[in-house]
Amino acid sequence: MKTWFIYILVSQVTGSPLLGIAVIAALYFGGGTVWLGRVPDPRAPFRTWSRIRQLRAELHMNPHHTDHRTELGGLLATRRPAEAKTLLEEVTRRHPDVALAHLYLGLAHLRLGETEPGRASIERALALRKDLRFGEPLVRLGDHYLANGQPGPALAAFERATAIHSSYAEGWFKAGRAAAAAGDKVAARQHWEEALASTAHTPGFKARIDRPWRIRSWLALRGL
Repeated sequence: MKTWFIYILVSQVTGSPLLGIAVIAALYFGGGTVWLGRVPDPRAPFRTWSRIRQLRAELHMNPHHTDHRTELGGLLATRRPAEAKTLLEEVTRRHPDVALAHLYLGLAHLRLGETEPGRASIERALALRKDLRFGEPLVRLGDHYLANGQPGPALAAFERATAIHSSYAEGWFKAGRAAAAAGDKVAARQHWEEALASTAHTPGFKARIDRPWRIRSWLALRGL
């Protein structure tokens, strides 16, 4: 359903244009909407839990299975980071060339508040595969810095992510946030404008992923 039609419908039914705007804003930022390409899947948590349980059972039979330890560590990195850290440290010790293991270990470190080990693990992952997940590891590192009041390192991480993937809308938007937090409104504007420009003609499947960040960038520009 087109957003303008939703706006008109809500405005006419309620007699309040402001309420129509509020509904549209809720659709934009509420997540889980078809329009944003994030249809909620109530089965997803169960599937994740089931996979975690399956991997634990398999590791009970074969404790040193590299792929299973890596996958389980990735699933637990933000849920149970201490357990993930234990799993992944063995993988990186035995097989130091597994980029995903270093990435997940870095995320577990960050979740535990261990900034420097987290950064080092993520850098190791990128040294093994510089385009790993198209810059997402650097965005997660930037998120950590920004959440901990370090906009300078956050900005550097986000800018590196966009250098890997030039149409990375989330990276551009967050680079703008970091620049704004550092007091550089000019750089913030440039990053938010780039979020819009670099993703203007992306394919449909990627447009759905980019859309929330494009909207946030557009609103951020209006607020400068």
